Amino acid sequence: MKPPWEYPFLSDVLLPLSYLYLFALKGRSFLYKLDLLKQKELPTKVISVGNLTVGGSGKTPVVMKIAQWLKEKGLKVGILSRGYKGKMAKRGTIVSEEKNLLLGPELIGDEPYLLAKSLPQIPQAVGIDRFKLGKLLCELHGVQAVVLDDGFQYLKLKKDLEILCIPSDMEITKVRLFPSGPFREGLSSIKRAHLLLLTYWEGSDRGFKLLERLKAFGKPIFLANPLYEGLLEGKSLISFSQLKGKRLLLCLGIGNPYRLLKFLETEGLSIYKTLIRQDHHKWSKEEIERELKGIEAIVTTEKDFVKFPPLEVPVYRVKLNMEIEEAFWEFLKRTLYG
Repeated sequence: MKPPWEYPFLSDVLLPLSYLYLFALKGRSFLYKLDLLKQKELPTKVISVGNLTVGGSGKTPVVMKIAQWLKEKGLKVGILSRGYKGKMAKRGTIVSEEKNLLLGPELIGDEPYLLAKSLPQIPQAVGIDRFKLGKLLCELHGVQAVVLDDGFQYLKLKKDLEILCIPSDMEITKVRLFPSGPFREGLSSIKRAHLLLLTYWEGSDRGFKLLERLKAFGKPIFLANPLYEGLLEGKSLISFSQLKGKRLLLCLGIGNPYRLLKFLETEGLSIYKTLIRQDHHKWSKEEIERELKGIEAIVTTEKDFVKFPPLEVPVYRVKLNMEIEEAFWEFLKRTLYG
């Protein structure tokens, strides 16, 4: 199922709701400017990674890279996430500590679960009140830096660095806010960011046009190239070429599925059938098994796989990384150490 803004008529019908949403955003921002709503401060460095649109910005691999970098620098680091669509988001909870993953994706959300599995030595908490959970991570684990996942719209918490991820193929000539469009905020909100990270950078004409447009905001801009490392089956990583000639079912429930579909086609894989669902979709055994006739293997993302049921067919997960230019890490170092 496509999101409503991909249907022109439905997008127009929903436009009045977008104006109400904009009014609510402006009102909240105004209350913070007047200090009627007060930002809270954690006793540690807070690095926020967020985006402007609903999904597809490469935010999760960026959070992973930054958390790993901080740990390699010798800092005790923690991760805070909202836990979108997780049953524990309202109450809030510790997700992982000392290599122990405490809860599953249904309770904490797919992205926090993937982060916790990929970074077992980094404690993580999920919940709506990230200030309270951040304090808890500081008290329990003595963290010296916190990476705030999906934090751009979380104004309640004071941040030392506000990183805004913008996909280099993003279309900004027609900006419509949710639910009429994919934007969570208008372009003027870019002023709040300390730096912009252009993700999925491949040097395309659209990417260079977007880069020139964003320079007008006067923010440091860095580039992050997508690195598709291969396909995971269990803990084994194989090359994409090893699935050439096999009849594949592609299952995607992510923000921008067409980007990955295009990449796999350029790799020469035989995508026999494609199932595209909304971001954060929970896959059922029945919907997948209906499409398995003639299929030799399934390809999906790591995020989708955490919600996959047990299947008889081999399932491969695309391993995605982000290569961020060195100047970004120098900027991050100056922010942390002066």
